[in-house]
Amino acid sequence: MKNPLRRRPARDQATPEELHALFRIVSSISSATGEDFFDALLPSMAAALDVQYAFVSIFTEDAERMEVLAFWNGESVVAMGEYDMRVTPCSQLVDGVAFHCPRAVRDKFPKDRHLNAINAESYRGVPMIGPDGRHFGHVAVIDTKPMPTEPRFVTIMQLCATRSAAELHRIRAAAELRESEQRLDRVLRSAMDPIVTFDAERRVCLFNESAERVFALSAEEATRGTIDRFLAPELRDAVAQYVAGKSPPGWGDDSVWLPANAMCCRAPGEGFLVEGTLSRSGEGEYTLIIRDVNEREDALREIERLSQQREYLAEEIRRHYCFDHIIGESPALEEVMRQVERVAPTDATALLCGESGTGKELFARAIHARSSRSEKPLIKVDCASLPATLIESELFGHEKGAFTGADRKRIGRFELADGGTIFLDEIGELPLDLQPRLLRVLQDQQFERVGESTPKSVDVRVLAATNRDLASLVREGRFREDLYFRLAVFPIHLPPLRDRRGDVLPLAEHFAQAAAPRLGRDFERIESRSAARLEAYEWPGNVRELQNVVERALIMSSASTLRIDDPLLGSTREGVRADADDSGFKTLRQTERAQIARALEQSGGVIDGPDGAAAMLDINPSTLRSRMRKLDLRPAAGGPRE
Repeated sequence: MKNPLRRRPARDQATPEELHALFRIVSSISSATGEDFFDALLPSMAAALDVQYAFVSIFTEDAERMEVLAFWNGESVVAMGEYDMRVTPCSQLVDGVAFHCPRAVRDKFPKDRHLNAINAESYRGVPMIGPDGRHFGHVAVIDTKPMPTEPRFVTIMQLCATRSAAELHRIRAAAELRESEQRLDRVLRSAMDPIVTFDAERRVCLFNESAERVFALSAEEATRGTIDRFLAPELRDAVAQYVAGKSPPGWGDDSVWLPANAMCCRAPGEGFLVEGTLSRSGEGEYTLIIRDVNEREDALREIERLSQQREYLAEEIRRHYCFDHIIGESPALEEVMRQVERVAPTDATALLCGESGTGKELFARAIHARSSRSEKPLIKVDCASLPATLIESELFGHEKGAFTGADRKRIGRFELADGGTIFLDEIGELPLDLQPRLLRVLQDQQFERVGESTPKSVDVRVLAATNRDLASLVREGRFREDLYFRLAVFPIHLPPLRDRRGDVLPLAEHFAQAAAPRLGRDFERIESRSAARLEAYEWPGNVRELQNVVERALIMSSASTLRIDDPLLGSTREGVRADADDSGFKTLRQTERAQIARALEQSGGVIDGPDGAAAMLDINPSTLRSRMRKLDLRPAAGGPRE
């Protein structure tokens, strides 16, 4: 079976016929979404390939049945429901490999009655790959005449399969977002205040649904008695005086706030603290609006948690078209994929190690997507980009007033990830004084918010990543040994791109194909001499640097054949070489420190933005801040401006 995380690279060159067909398909689906997408895609694909039928389907979990989401029958697009896939040519795609039967398809699959019904002669199917790297369905075409073995068929169908997979993922993400919004709406409605109205005799007149829930009593039963049964003695006496026109000291005549220690009762002796108001709502009628203080706090926490989850789902919708699949077939990458397959189904803590730009977050997402927690959120924390004073609050949350500026309660990332996975990127940058608290979460699955002493329990899987040698940090006393062993239960070393020479061109082609529409450029292939340069280069910045070089080459290119000249390779590192003096070599630390200092000086201390030091150095701003801390480097006067 092919590894499901693998994606095969595209061919080097497209024919004019392919480009014309692709243009027709892209034009037809450019503004279509949801059900309209397949209504536009399938007829265009069938016309481009000159076939009679086209359809898209998804596989069931056991890969024995498939659901045909949309079927083009030559006249219209219809839904076909579920089918037993085992006797059909579609069964050949369950391993994620394309299948083509150019003729006599009915003879090869005699039990497929649908092929006989439409007088089918030929068939071709291409798998759909999800953002997690798994094949979950396919796009296929059927014809009543033999189907030629032309390269353009493969190219066109791969495009259609990729675009279909992206649309299905978008539909699913949008559905999850709607479900999250509905859950949030239910929480808001359930948190509505209990409202009780009563008359001058204190007999209950109205008892709303929230009051029924809080007091565990139906409205019908509540209206048979007085308000007194729901009030603790002190509040009961105060309400009686208020109704009698003898307001207690400090109470007004029309509408008053309940005292800070007001208590209500669900049953005799079962009191709970409330806040709320009492008012005259009419002649001889009074309204009591209360709020269970403890329930309010719980509801606010749940609202905050769901609101933040909603933001993560919305972000997934915005970014899913740019999600980079794991691409490559090198032995080094294959070994990493095998390790991902082994550890993903478990709840073990995994430590992803490797140089910057090797795709540690991408592999963390692949582990989460293939785990039993995939339906829950994956929450990322970049330990290098957060100020040391805020990391504890980000991880564990804080109570209102816990420190200066804490004007409201905040839920931390561990609580937000409850039931799911938390990804601690750049874990080597975690301050030493915070490491014992992280160790406790790993050991006991418990933590306290900043400013709170009551422990909270969570069920969270931890994935961590670092580009540093944690074992060396342990020997230097800069990282706790017990925390290191807790994190490195299953270490995975991600190879640098220079150890994956065979993956360079497939990755470059993938980046070019993905970026060309966004940059307004045409792309067909990479020039052969440029391809040789890419494969020979050492790629100190790894995959991230490769993507950067490809996109810069696209911007500078005016032709569909991409050319990458030597000046583009390592152009961001020329200043490093220029800093070496004639007296001998500088250490790497000296060279790096000098280069960063010069960039900060030229940017006036600005780190972010198009004119910032990070852009000059062609690195992520958070990575630059991390390197500055390691090198004990401060910007020019005024400090870095955000």
